[in-house]
Amino acid sequence: MIGMTGYFVHTKRHFAGLPLERYRLERKYDIYKIPAYLHVKLFGKMDWRFSNTHNDFGLHSCKLWHLYNSVSFGPTPWITTYETVLPRWRKVSRKRIEAGMRRLADDSCKRIICMSHSGHRIQKHYLESFPAYKDAILAKMCVLHPGQERMIEDYSEKTLDPNHLVMTMVGSKFYLKGGVEVLKAFVRLVDEGYPLKLNIVSILDYDDHVSGADASVHEWAKGVIAKYSTHITYHYRLPNPEVLALFKASHVGLLPTYADTYGYSVLEAMGCGCAIMATGIRALPEIVPEKAGWLIDVPVDDRGFAQLHNEADRLRYSEIVEEGLYHYFKEAVENLSLTRRKGLEALEWLKYQHDREQKALITDAMYDEALGGGAPSGARLRVREEDSYLELAKDGVVIAR
Repeated sequence: MIGMTGYFVHTKRHFAGLPLERYRLERKYDIYKIPAYLHVKLFGKMDWRFSNTHNDFGLHSCKLWHLYNSVSFGPTPWITTYETVLPRWRKVSRKRIEAGMRRLADDSCKRIICMSHSGHRIQKHYLESFPAYKDAILAKMCVLHPGQERMIEDYSEKTLDPNHLVMTMVGSKFYLKGGVEVLKAFVRLVDEGYPLKLNIVSILDYDDHVSGADASVHEWAKGVIAKYSTHITYHYRLPNPEVLALFKASHVGLLPTYADTYGYSVLEAMGCGCAIMATGIRALPEIVPEKAGWLIDVPVDDRGFAQLHNEADRLRYSEIVEEGLYHYFKEAVENLSLTRRKGLEALEWLKYQHDREQKALITDAMYDEALGGGAPSGARLRVREEDSYLELAKDGVVIAR
């Protein structure tokens, strides 16, 4: 039995929800949540000494822990999957960070798995400040993208409007994910007579400190949605099956974001045969190849973060995204055969990079390795030198990635 501390969207996608053959994951109570909870109750804020930290003190009967975004200080061997950087602590001393680095370098930590090559680069860059632990940690690091189920097998299963190009955007932080730019580009083309429709599923949260949206921008967006209600369908919130139904009825999925560590909504849209329009930040260039969509070329640094150092940068970024969307919306509606082809390629890409059965094979083998055994098939894990992707190979032939 493999222990985990939570069953939520991230753990489900990366390991807890995979069809494993030889192991069972079981949620165990995280004792470190007790002082974390008490600190919030007493002082009204999180203490980062406890957040994203684990220690079971050997009290749970599991042979191995699989954590998410966390560092373990307990005696039981552990694996951790992360999205951006480890240790994932803020406002703590360098001494505390070094304690986390020691644990990551320790033999009890068996593997450090990043969900994207972008996150791998960020961690590698971070380790430059901790040379004493760098080599030991790098030796355990690898990239393993999450799995994604395909909701359709063929494009003919989609329920598309024959008279409009339909696009869908999902995410609570609407403005952070490029909502203003989507509305501006969309309205320009609708006013020019292009047959477009847009679905929005969002609580329209504008408290993101990145996009520059405030109450006045929020009121403007609500006004646009109301004014163009024959073209825009707005949902405050929907159950996931209904979100997937929207994607199945859409040609394009949208995520022209300012900041996202990954982009699960993109995977779900691809699983429904949608071509994708997104910004080329963080992991999105890894998720959306050119054949499966359109990436807007925005300014990024060497770690893939959008370059948003000041208000001028933000305004320029917004302009680039709006113009990119305007151009790609127009291309998609004028060339529906191209849009269809990209949707088909999105389905094929999931088979290659996000197949759940393959992720399960790798995860089974990873647990075998961590517990000192060997996979029954005789296959072995290896990390590709060129991009750090974790693969399962037998007799030199890759059987899962």
